[in-house]
Amino acid sequence: MAHHADAKYMLDDRGYEGTLIRGQNPALLMEKAVRDRITDSYFWKEQCFGLNAATLCDRAVELTFIGGTYGQQKPTPFLCLAFKLLQLTPEREIVLEYLLNEDFKYSPLRKCVCESLRY
Repeated sequence: MAHHADAKYMLDDRGYEGTLIRGQNPALLMEKAVRDRITDSYFWKEQCFGLNAATLCDRAVELTFIGGTYGQQKPTPFLCLAFKLLQLTPEREIVLEYLLNEDFKYSPLRKCVCESLRY
């Protein structure tokens, strides 16, 4: 099988075997236009490639603001990390640790997790 490093591969429903949210692939819960902007963004390609539940935490702590899009509808790093969290669909224990850990009390990580739980 060929290696699929392209993020758009995970957006294909055919053969998806991961955790389902509301009966569908969690990465498809965001609107298509937003997903396309995220997967085409520089931050996504450079900073989000290869992240897992632990390293996502490190990236989220580095954020200084939260938001959706800016300028010419470019996604913010916060939105990219929220999308990555939807793709990863971490275990319930990991999500609860993100929410209940006092070290992340005012961190964008907590907001990122809450945003993904909203879906």
